[in-house]
Amino acid sequence: MRLATHSTVLRVLGFCALACVSASAAWAHDVATTVQVSRTPSTADSPATGSNSGSVLGSWDITDDWSLDGSFGITRPTLSGDPSVVKAGNIYALGLGPSYSLGDHWLFMGSATLSPKSMQLSQTTINFDDKLPPAGAKDHEAQLHAESTSGGLMLMASYDTDDDDSDFQTSVTATATWNHYGTLQKIADVTVGKTVVDKTTLDKACAGATSKGCKVLTALLRAQEDSLEQGAFALSATETMYENWDAILGATYYVYSKDPNEVGVFSIASRGTAVVGPRSGAGSIEYGEGVPLSAFRFNTQFGGAWHAHDWKITLTEAIGRYVDDGGGLAATTLKAAYKFNKNWKLLSSFTFQRDTDSVGTASNGFLGSLTLRYMWF
Repeated sequence: MRLATHSTVLRVLGFCALACVSASAAWAHDVATTVQVSRTPSTADSPATGSNSGSVLGSWDITDDWSLDGSFGITRPTLSGDPSVVKAGNIYALGLGPSYSLGDHWLFMGSATLSPKSMQLSQTTINFDDKLPPAGAKDHEAQLHAESTSGGLMLMASYDTDDDDSDFQTSVTATATWNHYGTLQKIADVTVGKTVVDKTTLDKACAGATSKGCKVLTALLRAQEDSLEQGAFALSATETMYENWDAILGATYYVYSKDPNEVGVFSIASRGTAVVGPRSGAGSIEYGEGVPLSAFRFNTQFGGAWHAHDWKITLTEAIGRYVDDGGGLAATTLKAAYKFNKNWKLLSSFTFQRDTDSVGTASNGFLGSLTLRYMWF
């Protein structure tokens, strides 16, 4: 990323953080600013090699029971290849929604998210199960132009036993999300070795083929706007034992309006998802831990946490499978949170992930983030 890009992101985040901190303490509840870096290998399913991002999240108390949660984020994809050929614009994400506390045990939340149009010009490899000319060629180098937008809705309900007289506490959260992805993706050219393969040859080679590579290629050759609806249903539980130890278990199942591979490269279409509400965990509801390189069918998460005094340490493992037997993802995440005083808290997170594609080829990546949070009392 060029220095100018870093400066733009930092200036916007600095302004948002200052505006939030300057809010009336009688109305504001908390504000958090996060810086995040991810790096993954460039693959056919995910041409970007990662991203640098920053976000500001805040909660404002309207009444004793109602609050308003909001977020604003900027993501800049990192791309491999010749800088004069590969280009990516900033991805902006906005989120807003209310929260309602019912008594001491229930919390309900809803939110709407929006990511305006973003552009990406990248070099990628399109993999095929079918033999294309020249004889035996399966990996095609391509230049991909993409424009994408996204928007979504989320509903969440959480129950907490909140019993001060017991060493055991139970928290259960159910979440339902709907996301709409709009994308225009097209290939400028495809090269095998030193040979440029024309559109007619590719059309004939993929006629009637059902491989993932041909599904993606057919969408890219179509060069027209397309859309995809995604639903995600998540259930998670945390059991606190003997005050200091937590057991964590969760799962998410995904449904789609059609095969995600038929809209082109899913990881491009789905970029720019906003996260709303620091009090709800300030974590990605759609994807859990790690950076998926394709469309999930389901993922599970399990782990534990220790908390005492001003510290909380969490270790989790996430395992997910992609659609169409497209491989999967295993991610190990270590989180540490330290509370300086009643107002300030610092949270850090590091994820190591191992992604496996449909033919068993494995690659490694990581995701790291640092969050500073301020709470009013």
